[in-house]
Amino acid sequence: MNGMDRATKLLAAAEGASAATCDMIECARSNADLRHPDNVSAGDTVHQLADSLRLLVECMPELNEDAAQLQGALIRFIEAG
Repeated sequence: MNGMDRATKLLAAAEGASAATCDMIECARSNADLRHPDNVSAGDTVHQLADSLRLLVECMPELNEDAAQLQGALIRFIEAG
């Protein structure tokens, strides 16, 4: 992976993690009112964080066994959703 591809993936991972963080903050601010569905309750936030983590793992120069297993689990989780 060249430097530009890595930078693009890192920015995408950061953007997704930031969006998920905003979802969690908004949910907490609304006192997690379960009568009004939100991204956290719907599972969208978890999927966004999983995809961001997947992108971050892909940017690692070398995957050790633990990182490779995490990457596989993240991909399976995302595809199942």
